[in-house]
Amino acid sequence: MTLNPSPATVQFVKDSIVSTLQNTTLPASARAACIAPQLAIVNQWADQIHLVISNPDAPATVNLVFAIRKELYAAPQFVHCVLGIPATELPPAFSAFLSMIFKLIEVQKNDKEKSVPKVCSRLLYISINSIF
Repeated sequence: MTLNPSPATVQFVKDSIVSTLQNTTLPASARAACIAPQLAIVNQWADQIHLVISNPDAPATVNLVFAIRKELYAAPQFVHCVLGIPATELPPAFSAFLSMIFKLIEVQKNDKEKSVPKVCSRLLYISINSIF
């Protein structure tokens, strides 16, 4: 199974978002309105989180999503939009994007916890037995 949209498409969308953000001749609300349909394209990955993580292009796909977040939201919490518009006034695609980010973080956290090897307890057991 492949990601839809493709990572190349999402990269193009990221570049377009950056370009829109840099267009300061447009008011912030107009830039947000231009970015929303682009985010809707990226948000299609929300139902494909496991594929984003396990994709042959990973971690590049994951990094791409976080790069978009870095462009749109101010560090360190990455919840305040750089456009200066309150979250409640942003188009719905922005909150859907943040939801996808939180879901991605949660899945990554759970995958890390599952992959922790249990080798230490065996080594301790072997070490104790060899002493006696």
